[in-house]
Amino acid sequence: MLDPAGLVAFQLPKALISRAFDWPIAAALLIAFVTHGNAIVPRHRLHVLMAALIAVVDLSAPFAADRYIAIFGDAENYAGLTFLIDMLLLYVATAVAVRAERDVLVLLGAAIAAGAVSIVYGLAQSFGLDPFGWETDPRARPFATFGNADHFGHFLSVLFGITLGLALALPERRGRVVSAVSVLGALAMSAIVATRATLLGIVAALIAAATIRRPTGRALIVGTVATAAVGVALAMTPLGQRVIGGASVNDRFALWDVALRATLARPLLGYGPDNFRAAFAAHRTIDSIPLLGVGPQATAHNWILDASATTGMIGLAALIALIAAGTIELWRLATSRPSVGVPLLLGWAAYWADGLVAAVSMAAAWYPWIALGSAVALRGARPAESAERRIPRWAIAVLAVIALVAAATGARAFQANRDAWSSEESTHFGDQGEALTFADRAAARDGGRADHWNRLGLALEALQRRSDAVDAYREATRHGPYEAVYWANLARALTRVAGSDPDRRDDAIAAARQATIVDPNAPVGHVVLAEIAIAFGRCELALSEATRAASLEPGHDALVGRAQSCR
Repeated sequence: MLDPAGLVAFQLPKALISRAFDWPIAAALLIAFVTHGNAIVPRHRLHVLMAALIAVVDLSAPFAADRYIAIFGDAENYAGLTFLIDMLLLYVATAVAVRAERDVLVLLGAAIAAGAVSIVYGLAQSFGLDPFGWETDPRARPFATFGNADHFGHFLSVLFGITLGLALALPERRGRVVSAVSVLGALAMSAIVATRATLLGIVAALIAAATIRRPTGRALIVGTVATAAVGVALAMTPLGQRVIGGASVNDRFALWDVALRATLARPLLGYGPDNFRAAFAAHRTIDSIPLLGVGPQATAHNWILDASATTGMIGLAALIALIAAGTIELWRLATSRPSVGVPLLLGWAAYWADGLVAAVSMAAAWYPWIALGSAVALRGARPAESAERRIPRWAIAVLAVIALVAAATGARAFQANRDAWSSEESTHFGDQGEALTFADRAAARDGGRADHWNRLGLALEALQRRSDAVDAYREATRHGPYEAVYWANLARALTRVAGSDPDRRDDAIAAARQATIVDPNAPVGHVVLAEIAIAFGRCELALSEATRAASLEPGHDALVGRAQSCR
């Protein structure tokens, strides 16, 4: 799902539609539990490891740098506790609903069908036929329905693993042929999207296929020749050119260094679910700025470091234990029921291999839960069913109403996202009154998002309502205390209303200092503090901060000159 009329056009709509489905699924599971008892849930050791992971993430949330984000997720990922609940429900629902191999094939078929739609849209983007206009031109690297080429590439890795597994393991010739065509489609689209991490996923799937089904001599020769031919073909594609051209990976190493620093700073429970942005701001280095830019980073582009930085070593240990146990179960399923076990295992291998160097997002984050739920359903022991208990029809009706009402609770966040985009458009076209109206609506409908308050402050300042802008910026810093930009905007607004009042001037200086504290190696805080110090005649502070800003980012020589001539 995507919403071109929203500020966050991809991740937020996906998160909201996922949570809208949660409530009907939860209601159906509750009815099934009451009617049939716990016999509907297969018994399996994975439940214990799953519960351990959930418990660790829950424990990390109260100590998060930003508790709102820990619950609802960062604006780029939406992978907070609510997302974890989404996935837990998906896991349980899969374990309950799957009773036979054909049920798993239905799930995999749905994923392949969705992949076909995404590939068709990606091809349309690559040919310049996208009906929507995006900030980033998708022709060079299509992002399809995911909004990010790396996210699309991660999905394609998983799709390749699933379809390759089906092509190898399905008993019917027709199914194998269709799956083989799907494999070629995933490969072709991967070559266009040119995400290097996808190669890791593809290689991991191929290795898993070779180990689960040891090839005969003839098959080995044919496979080697086919792989070489595909490799030569890929070498002439955008993906091959990125790999052969030796595109720098130093940015990844710089990002991983920051993630390691964050892990060492909070080794037990980390910075909180989906709080990597806060961890990055606190631990980025001067050397990382030329490689990563001055903006924040929302993910470590490595699931191991993402887990250690956000949920600590305890969370990472719980995740690795679950992955190890899940791999064993999927391997056993692949040997006992190859028609479904092999595609599940290959998709699983591709998912985690790709995620070693790429951002894990909702594009494919649903897959491990489907795979584990299917393994539990087919390998777990089902208790004997007890006598069926009847539920009054009125109770079912009440549950249905509650589920439908609860499913609509995301409408406010959805509309706030649209209001935010309308405010941006109005600002672009110079209609400051409309920009303020929409920004105010966005903050009122989804007040937990700091960015909505920051946007409201900008709109108020444009209309010279400076005192009100100060209040809006204060809300932004309260909801996003680790974002240097919010503190910088507050500092500037306080400067404009300070006049000669020494207390207000001190408040402005304090806000600017806070920008340099929460993100010490971001230039913006030092620039603003230098500007304010010049305005207030604090020349020594101005020179030191201007010099610091110039050392972090080229282009601040004029600011240093102003500080040197400060009187």
